[in-house]
Amino acid sequence: MNGYAHVPATEAWAMQGLQLEDSVEGGKHVSYMDQGDLLQYKIDVAQEGEYVLSARMASGKSDSEVRFSIQDEQGTIVAQSELNLGDTGGWQTYQTVYFPGVNLTVGKPYYVNFEGADYNTRWVDISQNKVQNGELANDLNHWELIPDHLTASHEEGQGLLINLPGTSEQWWDALLQQGQIKLDVNKTYRLTLEASASSPKSMQAVLSQNAGDFVKYFEEEVELTADQKSYTYTFTMGDTSDSATMLAFGLGYPLSTGEHSIHLNNVQIYEVNPNADQGGQPAHVNLIPNGDFSKGKEGWFTHVDGNAADLEMQVNNQQLQAKIGNAGLHPWDRQVINEGFGVQQGFKYKLTFKAKAEKSRKLGLGIGWVDAAANYEWHGFFGARVDLTPEEQEFTFTFDATEASYANTRISFDLGNIDGVQDGNTTVSLSEVSLINLGPAN
Repeated sequence: MNGYAHVPATEAWAMQGLQLEDSVEGGKHVSYMDQGDLLQYKIDVAQEGEYVLSARMASGKSDSEVRFSIQDEQGTIVAQSELNLGDTGGWQTYQTVYFPGVNLTVGKPYYVNFEGADYNTRWVDISQNKVQNGELANDLNHWELIPDHLTASHEEGQGLLINLPGTSEQWWDALLQQGQIKLDVNKTYRLTLEASASSPKSMQAVLSQNAGDFVKYFEEEVELTADQKSYTYTFTMGDTSDSATMLAFGLGYPLSTGEHSIHLNNVQIYEVNPNADQGGQPAHVNLIPNGDFSKGKEGWFTHVDGNAADLEMQVNNQQLQAKIGNAGLHPWDRQVINEGFGVQQGFKYKLTFKAKAEKSRKLGLGIGWVDAAANYEWHGFFGARVDLTPEEQEFTFTFDATEASYANTRISFDLGNIDGVQDGNTTVSLSEVSLINLGPAN
């Protein structure tokens, strides 16, 4: 993973004693966690640093518990924690659970383990902390304290203690800041920190450009107390990226009590998926399981009306190849299908895929679901036809989901008889199939 990954729970490296069920939030969740069971993911990170893991979980038991750990290939535990999840309101009423950050090394595979009892898991997020030395545990490396006559000390496991005069007038008269933070266009981030003050006071938290107009991306007045507290804020970047964002904590508000101190530690900025956190679909990630065919044919299957030998499917070099014999009588008599993702009413989607055919022909496609109880009636969210040639083309469509939401939707590629029997005796290739939720349709 490179910076951020949103992983459906079903795409685990290993499952022991668990089952899959339909989720009201779309797709499937992993269910029936019991003592002795294991849900495990294998990850490799592209950059060394601190990573924050979160998971979407639900339980109908008041005594449900989550045991979380990360271990390397030698079995050494590098992080572990326990959580009393409790009753979230039911087995389909999810909460997003955040686990403590952990430092991971490049080129070293890790195993993320979920154990415990009586909970379901919908997805797992892994996100790199954009802040360097966010623990502020041992030194000011990557940080700048302004003006330079201010003094600070470190307490092991407690972060940074900054001594301040009581004479400043503006919040920017005393600053703790870090630059070169990379934030991407339209991405949503979570800023978390732990802080306190020797006497109650305000502290300004700002993310902005470091030059030019110093445009602010985020600004919040943080009310500090004598008790160490955790603070959490969420913000979304606009239509621009900034690879050199400045994070500044304005410490300079005056206090009538005179000299005072501020305690700061565990500063984190990491990407999150706001739709998913609120119980909806993740935005800007591919919803189609194995849409890139990196896992071969997993998740893909064929439908043939008639002789099964008239449609053979294989995957080579992350490209699905569908060999068609007789084309049948109808477009839907030969289909390649992927099923198991949700589509939500009122949202806009973007479908992208690459395709070609040995000889020119049309390809039909549809996104929807079949009602088996109603003689397999088709309920469609979107459909189209494209013209294939021997040269690979990329096709992109956007559509608004106006029909009622459905949690177990399919995408079907129609490879049967569209223009006549000449549609048979050819091979159609598909690759990079992607369906992305772009957010609310309005």
